[in-house]
Amino acid sequence: MPIFGASRGRRPAVDRARKTAIARTAEASYPCTAPFDPSEPVPEYPWEGCLQIPPNHAYSAVRNALSALGMDAGRYGTPSWNPLGDVVRSGDVVLVKPNLVCEAREGDHDQWEQIVTSASVVRAVLDYVLIALGGRGRIVVADSPQTDSDFDLTVERTGLRETVRELRRRSGVPVELIDLRTERWIVQGGVCSGSEKLPGDPEGVSRIDLGGRSHFAGSPGTSPFYGASYDSDTTNINHSEGRHVYEICGTALAADVIINIPKLKTHKKSGMTGCLKGMVGLAGDKNLLPHYRFGSPSTGGDQYPDGRRGGCLENAVVRGAKRFMLGGGPAARAVVRMLRPLGYGLFGSTREVVRSGNWCGNDTIWRMVLDLAAIITYCDRDGTILDRPARRFFNVADGIVGGEGNGPLDADPVSSGMIVAGESPLVVDAVSAAAMGMNPLSLRLIRGGFDSRWNFAPCPPEEVLTVVEPGGGVTGLSSVPTVFRFERHFGWREGFGGG
Repeated sequence: MPIFGASRGRRPAVDRARKTAIARTAEASYPCTAPFDPSEPVPEYPWEGCLQIPPNHAYSAVRNALSALGMDAGRYGTPSWNPLGDVVRSGDVVLVKPNLVCEAREGDHDQWEQIVTSASVVRAVLDYVLIALGGRGRIVVADSPQTDSDFDLTVERTGLRETVRELRRRSGVPVELIDLRTERWIVQGGVCSGSEKLPGDPEGVSRIDLGGRSHFAGSPGTSPFYGASYDSDTTNINHSEGRHVYEICGTALAADVIINIPKLKTHKKSGMTGCLKGMVGLAGDKNLLPHYRFGSPSTGGDQYPDGRRGGCLENAVVRGAKRFMLGGGPAARAVVRMLRPLGYGLFGSTREVVRSGNWCGNDTIWRMVLDLAAIITYCDRDGTILDRPARRFFNVADGIVGGEGNGPLDADPVSSGMIVAGESPLVVDAVSAAAMGMNPLSLRLIRGGFDSRWNFAPCPPEEVLTVVEPGGGVTGLSSVPTVFRFERHFGWREGFGGG
């Protein structure tokens, strides 16, 4: 199979595919005023006279990362510089996929910068996409956030809605903003009490069975899966007897190019979240996504470590409560909501106890994420699996203010001031993890990506090229410098076997 991220019909230069850039901002902060115009003129800027007075470090960092990658290097510094021209072509349908997981941090409605991709970073990327399109084509900015989140509040408070509206007005190119979800859960006291229907993806969804080509084929786990809702039967029906079925949003499969703009954060189930993990936001029915297997490793699961006191009892109680809610309606959910604080009192809080696959022993979520990456890379718009990539990719990871600790939703802010960019989602994630102070190959998601049968990697780990702007480049993941050491979730620290 060809390299992950290759353009249709031609193989990119290996050096370009394995190259990633880290750009640092002068200050680890975002501008406050949409639509986040740059604060100083640059020769290629398409909107004459549209500048903002406060410094826009995010715009400069994105521009510097594209320059450091050597994209369209011969025309850099001229009005005709088109850095994304090898990725985006005139007339393309471009899906821009930020992380819009939730409107605020868990437990703190006033914090969100470390949780979602900044609209100022999205804005800078959109300008260069519009330059590459040359007035022809279409841009869709879309995500399928957490099921109980408020998408409208997220795009309003971040300024993303206003930014998209203004660029559509200026350019004349269709620039759309879409919530891909088909429903939103109403959650009260940590318990789902109902749902409301949403329009969903206008391109519909496709169900795709990877079968024996799934990363779950031959996996050692034997316990049932837990997905995204109380109904784990649906998850397991679709992941049993050789079937591994996923639902993928049609907008992703209809795109010529996907530009991923994740937020760099630690993640309690996968270690870190970036380009690959962000592909969960392109899945339709989230309950088809296995998140962990019930029980401990000695019983065929990866929900919590062997030897965790009270784990079996807690598991029995929680599974019983979820079955009770599934069949008992509003009254049952009200009872469980009242008893929930008692459960935390008996078994410990999630900030103290490993549960729900929130640790480095989770052997499930990385397989699910790489399955999604395989489908989104190799399936055409009809859902047929090809022997070559069906679309092109580019990635700009937002770590200017990242998230550490109890990520992804309850992360503490980290002022790392970095943007990481490149063509390969796997390589960008690996370099990002190293820059966050982690050993990339200790993360099952990244190690599995380099070893995958789907050949996501353009080169071995020791041949990855990283340009650190300013300051030159290094070869090999082990040589990538730590930009800012992110504190990991406690289930990923040394005592649990984390690397």
